[in-house]
Amino acid sequence: MKRILLAAILLSLSISSISSLAEDVNVNVNSTPLNKTLKKYEINEGTEDITGDKSTLKKTSEQNWKKACQEWRTDFKAANKENKIISHNCGKMDCTKEGIETTCSSKAKYKIRVLMEE
Repeated sequence: MKRILLAAILLSLSISSISSLAEDVNVNVNSTPLNKTLKKYEINEGTEDITGDKSTLKKTSEQNWKKACQEWRTDFKAANKENKIISHNCGKMDCTKEGIETTCSSKAKYKIRVLMEE
């Protein structure tokens, strides 16, 4: 904190002292982390199957899949306590008919970052 304050004071002094010059002036401010170690992360990708409840109507099966997708997204976000989710989606819905019942499903994809070491 003291370094930042000192740098700000020195910067303001040097800018005010050269503001009357008619030449172009470049000011470079470099910052270095103060006793900070960088955390190492690994990016993991994965898939999960999402399947809605069966129904005799295709429209109802699609709605069931949308509910299952929303539940998966909600549960996935709830586990995001450390801001580890990079991306996630439910994928493309595909409906299949088995007898008189239709089932809609998809492959959800996600990317998360996992802390390897501190």
